[in-house]
Amino acid sequence: MTVRLRSTAGALALIALSAGLAAAQSPAGPGPLASVVNQVLALFPKVEGEVIEVQGQSVTLTIGRRDGLQPGIELSLFRQGRELKHPKTGEVLGRAEQQLGRVAVTDVQEAFSTGTLVQAKDAKPGDRVRVSAGKVRLTLVTFVTNVRDNLAELVVQELVNGLNATGRFQVAMGDQVGALLAQERIPVEEFLQQGKGLATVAQRLKV
Repeated sequence: MTVRLRSTAGALALIALSAGLAAAQSPAGPGPLASVVNQVLALFPKVEGEVIEVQGQSVTLTIGRRDGLQPGIELSLFRQGRELKHPKTGEVLGRAEQQLGRVAVTDVQEAFSTGTLVQAKDAKPGDRVRVSAGKVRLTLVTFVTNVRDNLAELVVQELVNGLNATGRFQVAMGDQVGALLAQERIPVEEFLQQGKGLATVAQRLKV
């Protein structure tokens, strides 16, 4: 079984499974599926950090490998504003936030990392990045060839159960994605390997 993973900052995550004829002879065991679940978990560490340097579209962050970060992860970029206080007690409830866009992590060192701004502008030192600690909406997209339908359904259901069991994800099926790719004439391989059409899919299907 071949697994390709692609994620965005909490908006859309794609897991593409393809299996050859050999895999069609018997259901996948718990080992391969557990490995897939662990790979997906690794894409969404509960992490928050700060921007310490901005050079054009490149930013340096205070989080790194020790925080569970890895290349390919996309982080939400935001700026903290004024304190929000309870009008009667004066208790500080939190801070206002301005969403600025996303940061795609490109290089990870032990204590820091660098990334590229994605649909973001006006970033500056002191801005913050994070992957939410809340449940991540996960859209599961399967492209299966040369495998019996009942076997494919079994593998997908076991994967969904494994992801749900982590408590980290809210899983939905992306059955409409294939139809949308055909409509937009986007080859599946380009979608999986290059992310071509990913933004279109996320916007059109609101995932």
